[in-house]
Amino acid sequence: MHQVSSSRFPQSADRDSERFNVCFRPSSLDVQFVDFDNVRFHLSTPDRKTQLLLSMNIRCWDELAQYGAVDVLRREYGPLYLAAPEPDYHVSLAIDLEQIPPEGGTYPVTITSVDCIPTFSK
Repeated sequence: MHQVSSSRFPQSADRDSERFNVCFRPSSLDVQFVDFDNVRFHLSTPDRKTQLLLSMNIRCWDELAQYGAVDVLRREYGPLYLAAPEPDYHVSLAIDLEQIPPEGGTYPVTITSVDCIPTFSK
């Protein structure tokens, strides 16, 4: 697996959001990576090319869940949070790229806020 710093990837993608909106061409995706805290990620398009599934396996998940992490995720990510995560992962978010609003609109979650999930494990 390729190591990617979770704090750098989404921010660079956020800076390129304007370019993303102009030249977006959906394609299949299936990538696994691990961040510096050993959170294992799986970013894929399992059902359709315009719906990203971001799943995370967090080593201390049982303890986090015991202290209310599930409630926090439901509150912060609303309909993006999947009650039944992908097998072998603790958390999954489904992000529909067709629902990204036009420039100036708001989306329920930003790329930067998705990047905050692994900080639960620190």
